[in-house]
Amino acid sequence: MIKKYGGRMLAALLISGAMLLTAVGCGKKSNDESSQMTRSMANEGTKEVIKSADTAAGAVGELVEYKDVSATLDHVYLSDYTFIENGEEIGLVFFAFTIHNNMDEELSVDFMTNSFGMEVDGEGYPGLSIRGPRFLAYQFGDDTNVFFDPIPAGSTSTGYVCAEIPADFQTMQLSYFPRAGQLDWGLAFIYELDRTEMEPAPDPVTPFDQPSEGTTAAGTETTAQ
Repeated sequence: MIKKYGGRMLAALLISGAMLLTAVGCGKKSNDESSQMTRSMANEGTKEVIKSADTAAGAVGELVEYKDVSATLDHVYLSDYTFIENGEEIGLVFFAFTIHNNMDEELSVDFMTNSFGMEVDGEGYPGLSIRGPRFLAYQFGDDTNVFFDPIPAGSTSTGYVCAEIPADFQTMQLSYFPRAGQLDWGLAFIYELDRTEMEPAPDPVTPFDQPSEGTTAAGTETTAQ
């Protein structure tokens, strides 16, 4: 369990990184300086949280259980869609999760409560943004569950998380903090993932033909990686 002071400090780092990334996604900060600041804070926050947390190793398709929460990372999909942001080519990775809430209270699961963190090629990376639900709707349809609603006590929910990361990445570490909604980052499920082992994403329901504000599609509209 993270000590009270440390938990607040680390929460501030993660939340600040998420807020900066949200601003970038909205076009309010789209320069290299803000992007580097966001990455720096994400790197510091993610590494410090993982170092302080109790961790359980997970693998795709395997159930991970710890006390009153369990989860399965069902699929990891690598999209061939990329776009340019701040001069960098960005790609998309989609994670399909099934999460079981065995607590006697509801469980918050979404990027706004910092339920997920990641490292890309060994460095913390702020790959979750408010654009994620739109990318997921394009890929899987408008009725895709994106974990906006808390999971009721004793219930199970299956949904998706979208990561925006450098298109040329090779490895990544995805961390799921099941108690983040309770401002507790003392437990993390850790998934070590390799690009070569990810599933190709199926054809999107809706073509990725409308880049976000401040971005342009790579090449014409999409590029193969």
